[in-house]
Amino acid sequence: MKKIYLVGAQGTGKTTILDELRKAELNCDFISEVTRKFNSEYGISINKESTNTTQLLIFNKYLELFLLKNNFISDRSLIDVLAYTSYFVHLNENSNKIEKVDKWLLRELDIIFREIKNKIEGTYFYFPIEFAVKKDDFRSEDEEYRKQIDNLILGCLAHYRIPYIEVRGSIEERTQIILNNI
Repeated sequence: MKKIYLVGAQGTGKTTILDELRKAELNCDFISEVTRKFNSEYGISINKESTNTTQLLIFNKYLELFLLKNNFISDRSLIDVLAYTSYFVHLNENSNKIEKVDKWLLRELDIIFREIKNKIEGTYFYFPIEFAVKKDDFRSEDEEYRKQIDNLILGCLAHYRIPYIEVRGSIEERTQIILNNI
């Protein structure tokens, strides 16, 4: 096995499938809920309240994990972080918020990603939006936001020329698609 990334907008079933893959007793690390931990453990705002600091912390944490581990499955990737950062840049360009996500951060993250891309290469599984997001304390219920993130993730995959395997269907079907391709 190698580095496996599950990518997609919030609420597309990535963590659910990661939990199913845990049951398959694969010999690897499982990286999950990193972003939520920033919110729950450190009180750092995520979703539409994100700032330069938030995005940089999330990017750095994933970067650290992906560089230190060689055999893992993660329910996010740096592509996700770049897509969300891009969203926040465009959302905040005309905002009066004092602390917002700026274009310079997106440029810096892009440079870093290009520099380390070959060190974190792996297999990407893309999860499209197939069902409504489950309500919880972390995810936004704004479907337009989710669609925009989905489009940005696809845009990042194309921009960085990252091949991916699309994952659709029931929990069992999605799990099997991944197991068949790792």
